[in-house]
Parts: sequence; C-alpha cells; structure tokens
Amino acid sequence: MRLRDYQEKIATETLSALQVHRRVVVACPTGSGKTVIAIHGLLPNLAGTTAWVTHRKELAKQAREYGQNLDVFMAQGEITGQYDTIIIDEGHHVCAAQYRKILAGYPLAKIIALTATPYRLDGVGLGSCGFSKIIHGPDTYDLTEDGTLCRARVYIPRSEHTAAWSPDAASNRINQTAFTKGVVFCRSVWEAQELAQLLNAAGISAASVDSSTDLKKREKLFRKFSKGRLKVMCNHTIFTEGVDVPNVDLVVLNRHTLSRCLWKQMIGRGTRNAPGKTECTVLDLAGNGVLHGSIYDREIYDLNGKVESTESRTLTKSQHSEEEQKYEYNQGEELKEWKPQPKPIRIIENLQRLKSKSPLHRLKIA
Repeated sequence: MRLRDYQEKIATETLSALQVHRRVVVACPTGSGKTVIAIHGLLPNLAGTTAWVTHRKELAKQAREYGQNLDVFMAQGEITGQYDTIIIDEGHHVCAAQYRKILAGYPLAKIIALTATPYRLDGVGLGSCGFSKIIHGPDTYDLTEDGTLCRARVYIPRSEHTAAWSPDAASNRINQTAFTKGVVFCRSVWEAQELAQLLNAAGISAASVDSSTDLKKREKLFRKFSKGRLKVMCNHTIFTEGVDVPNVDLVVLNRHTLSRCLWKQMIGRGTRNAPGKTECTVLDLAGNGVLHGSIYDREIYDLNGKVESTESRTLTKSQHSEEEQKYEYNQGEELKEWKPQPKPIRIIENLQRLKSKSPLHRLKIA
C-alpha cells in the first residue's frame, strides 16, 4: 500500500525516534490511518519479532486482517513469546494496570503506542510508563482542511443545557434529521435498547449493542450496519474506538462526558470520508461542546499529561454550505449550530480532573 505523504513522514520520524528512545507515542487523529502507518510504514522496517496489543476484540480483528507476520494479543490476557517490538493500539490506555504488567514483562523491547488522544482524564502522563517521545502528526483540523477527513457540523441545545435527553425526545430529533447511517452514544445500556426500539417503531432500522452483547451477535449486527441493512447503531461504551464505517454521516451524543479524550473519539466515528459524503452531522444532545469547545482546536500535550499549548481554530468556509450519573432528562429542545469561543483548555482540564477525584463527585456516581 502506498502511504500518504503525512503517513510516510510519521513513519520516518517514528523509526528515527526509536534509534534514541525505547518507548515512543505516535499521536494522530481518528481516521488518519494509524493502523496503516504501523502495518505498512513501521512493520517492514522493524528488526526482529513484533507483537500487537489491543483491548478490544474488534481492534484485534482489524490488526489480524492486514495479514502481516504479526502476533496479536488482547491486553486482558497473557502475552507469550519473545518480542523485540510491541505496538499498543489505542495507546492512551497504556497507564492501566494490565498494560503496565505487559511493559514490565518486556523491559528491553521497543514500545510504540498509537493513539488519537495522548492524554487521560486522570492526568496521568504517558511518561510515567517510560515513554520519552511523542510524534505529533497532523491533527483533525489539518486533515479536514486538506480533505483527508470529512467536516463535522455540530449542533447543541440552544439553552446549552448539559444533560442526556429522554429516549423518546432523542428518537424524535433523529427522526427529523436527514442522514445515511448513524451511530448513537447513550449513557446507559437500557437507554440504548429503548432508543433502538423507538427508532424501529418510527420506521428507522436500528439495533443496540453493549458489553454484554454476545460477540457473534455483535459481529452480525455490525455487518448488517456496514452493508446498509441497519441504519442506526445505538450503543453504550462500545463504538468509541476501533469502529471504521466511513459512510456514517450522523453521530448522536446522548450522554455527557468529562473526558475530552472520549468526546473526541465519539465524534471521530463520523469524520472519515466516503463517496458522496460532504459532511457529518453531530447532534450533541447532551451539550458536551459547552465544556470541551471544538474538535478543531490545536492541543499539544506533553508526556506529563499536561496541556503544553492550545490554539482555537475554525475551518475555512466549505463549498457546501458518565458516565452513569443520575441526570435529569432534557425533554428535547431546539438545537443551534455550535461555534465555540476559545477555551482555556489547561484550566478546564485541571478543574475536571479535580472534580472527578472529589469525594462528592464519587458519591454522586456511586
């Protein structure tokens, strides 16, 4: 496969960094082709044996389908064998206990962490796991401006209220929206199931999946969705990572999150390009944009988990014009297009981390 210019550049910079650094983070956004960069840009140039580690079965399946001489492991299980290099998919999870155990078992191996979001809500930096270099590829703004990614048009409640809508209100709003294929993120399993039922009753073919859904059933539903036999997939914490369906042109956020990382991952499900697709509509029903701003803001994070620099940006004009908290439901209201003002990201991140660690916050979500 021929890599894009920016993919070649990232691969070259990463291989060069590995000559000096034993553990390297590769940061570029959803839809930029991190797996392609690793498989076709890095693997052919890595000496010795390589293992690929991921935490989702869907992501493991994607890695295996590339057909390279690569051993794929789940982070939750045991890694056996001798490896000179370990590639970690969705590398922002690397500070979790199961990954730290893997790293401890391979102290001499080169480690490459692939991620769209090299930071965590808890503020733990990837440097605490021994990573000493971040390769920053082009971000969402850059790749949207050059046409690699599809533009996202975001709508939030006019009141800027930050709460999930009732399944009935969400169903009504989705039913008023023109789209080809949609992914809906719900704040609970029950609400994902209820919303799917309401959409089907309204004549929109829909299904719901969650962590308890049998893997074979999940794969069957995903195939139906990919092939167009299902129009909407409602989910709870399943499609935030590793879902690649380019013709998704509707993303619905019917849950609020304090995590900037998770917010970007969810919107990223709709930013891939596809034939005939000019933009992705994002119905941010829970008003996440009020807290987080715009996905096009430039953010440079350091290895200590801090914001090194930020810059608010707006796309040039197009030619086409808990989280399980007990929120009160928003019963639905008129939406407005979201055009956020510059945000003090460093202050917001610090405040949200403090809030997430406070005893009162933990008591509320218990």
